Amino acid sequence: MQLQDIYYAQKTYAAFPQVFPSRLQHFEYESISFKCEGFEELPGWGVMRKIPNEKSTCGTNWGLLQGPSCIIRDVYVEDSGEYWCETGDEQKRNIINITCY
Repeated sequence: MQLQDIYYAQKTYAAFPQVFPSRLQHFEYESISFKCEGFEELPGWGVMRKIPNEKSTCGTNWGLLQGPSCIIRDVYVEDSGEYWCETGDEQKRNIINITCY
């Protein structure tokens, strides 16, 4: 295993979506920002979200991709659910559950 492979593996397995504000419960109309620390250098990375029977990437049907962050300007109850960071080879790690009231 080469040094770059170890670096890649560490980034892939250690990444956790950071949430700002830093909590898992949010109120409607608040703004939430997600950041995949360390994923920015990996090809095809993104903040993902589970929607009924499928997954969706930030910036497609939800959220606004701004640099290394994904922003949801006004959250609603429907934005509750699973979020995670994923790379182009579909390595996903550390699912977090967000609840919106």
